[in-house]
Amino acid sequence: LTASPAPDAMRVEFEDSVAKYSVAVHHAPQYHILRHWLCGDDLNFCRSLHRCTRITPSGGKSGAAFFVSHDRRFLLKGVNKAEFKMLSTQVESLFWYVDQVLFDKLPSMLAQVVGLFTVSATWRHKSKKYKRNFIVQRNLRYSLQSSGLPHFCFDLKGVGKSRKAPDSADAPEEEANGQARDHGTAAVEDQDTGEGESLEKAAKAVLWDQNFREWTKGKPLCLLSGDLKYLQAAVRNDTQLLSKQSL
Repeated sequence: LTASPAPDAMRVEFEDSVAKYSVAVHHAPQYHILRHWLCGDDLNFCRSLHRCTRITPSGGKSGAAFFVSHDRRFLLKGVNKAEFKMLSTQVESLFWYVDQVLFDKLPSMLAQVVGLFTVSATWRHKSKKYKRNFIVQRNLRYSLQSSGLPHFCFDLKGVGKSRKAPDSADAPEEEANGQARDHGTAAVEDQDTGEGESLEKAAKAVLWDQNFREWTKGKPLCLLSGDLKYLQAAVRNDTQLLSKQSL
């Protein structure tokens, strides 16, 4: 991972009766190592990405395009020119950091990027061209979604009470107190009351700061001593990295 990135991207070109396509694979050797370490071989990676669906996640304001692979293992995010330039020109320090996280067990909470691609298409019967840069990340909610476990996802900015996701359902009181009901029984009970539908909607949504306050009722979340030390070290390490990159 710490080897110098290749100056030129690898390109894969193909065409059909509709258009000509080109995919540029940036920093291919480094991301190849990352994918084998985190995701398995490249064949399964391609099988996941061969069909993706556009999604509209709540919580963000960047307006970036998001896609999820058909097996929901990976997320694709469209990045703008400034983000793409940073990922291209400052990537050596990022790979150095990831190398320490993976092989030296440096504490970190950053979601790992497992690919950087530029997708281009030129239609045969139109002058219109399509070009967009994407990063690929693992879907951190995949294991929770596939297991059917009830869960909530929060996007916390550390701001005031005014930041609450619109049309969000509140978490049930027993969930906030850590007294989770049996998932199968709850599904049957909620089917008659309509509560299950609202909870499912909340579980799919990305909730905000005030939703988190209401869910915890203002009480701190307790962590084991080892988990707390890891979290504090990870936040410190990640903050230092982002600060050095002026992010």
